[in-house]
Amino acid sequence: MRKIWQTLIKIGISILLLWIVFMRTEISQVYSVISKSNVTLLILALALSFIAFIFDVLKWKVILASYKLKMGIAKLYKLRLIGAAVNLFFPGFLAGDITRGFLLAKHNKKTNDSMATIFVDRILSIMILLGLSSVIGLTLYAKMPKTFLLAPLFFFVLGTLVIMFRNYIIDIIQKINKKIKSKLIKKLIKLLQAISSVRFNSKSFLIIIIFTLLFQSLLALTVYVINLSIGQTVSIMIFLYLVPMINIIKAIPISIAGIGVQENLYVLFLGLYGVGIDAALSISLLFLATTIIQGLVGGILYLTNHPAKE
Repeated sequence: MRKIWQTLIKIGISILLLWIVFMRTEISQVYSVISKSNVTLLILALALSFIAFIFDVLKWKVILASYKLKMGIAKLYKLRLIGAAVNLFFPGFLAGDITRGFLLAKHNKKTNDSMATIFVDRILSIMILLGLSSVIGLTLYAKMPKTFLLAPLFFFVLGTLVIMFRNYIIDIIQKINKKIKSKLIKKLIKLLQAISSVRFNSKSFLIIIIFTLLFQSLLALTVYVINLSIGQTVSIMIFLYLVPMINIIKAIPISIAGIGVQENLYVLFLGLYGVGIDAALSISLLFLATTIIQGLVGGILYLTNHPAKE
């Protein structure tokens, strides 16, 4: 019952945030912008979003190898799409990640290691994205509010410190759990130990960085092409900074699938570059449409074929 209420609250937050952003414009004006968009470019953007997933899956496969886990690229791609389907109905990205981790565990019978690959994937991705945004942010220093530019650098440094002292953090949690003896925290400790135990050689780590950058660059290119499809000419460098940052922020589980959060962020950030509310909102909604299509494909794959059983 509690989870139902939490979901209903987050649906309400999504609706509230959408209402806030649509209060600043007319739905008819947004519809007019979208209806005049270049269909060929929209199809290209959709194709790019699916291609981007290939690099995300290749990165995941490298992480699996570090845990001596195996699964074919095609099956991993299906799991990635199924995760996208689950994310359409739950806040943040955690539900989708847990789902694909669970399906992976059913395939290889190693629950802790399977779930650890998901969290290692997310942690590395976020850290690389924060680093990327920090570097690109330097090129936009004169055009962006300093708070926006310093935030990724701050969290990058904070995240680096957490990773460096992860074993100390785990020890502290273990000491606390000796007093309270929580089964849930015990399971959490096992997962944290599995995450902490991973070791990458320099070649594997470099490959992970490359695949992460390719994945995020293609997502940024997807939004850039959508931007072109409605006649806007915002530089792709802007999207290389904005898309990763918005994806990280909208992953915070306060709304369903980041809906409402994403729209307000695109309106806020693109407005700094002279993009009108109608155009910025249209870009966000069209990008959301690609996410929904990916989720629908993932849902169909799950209903028709359970990849972890193949």
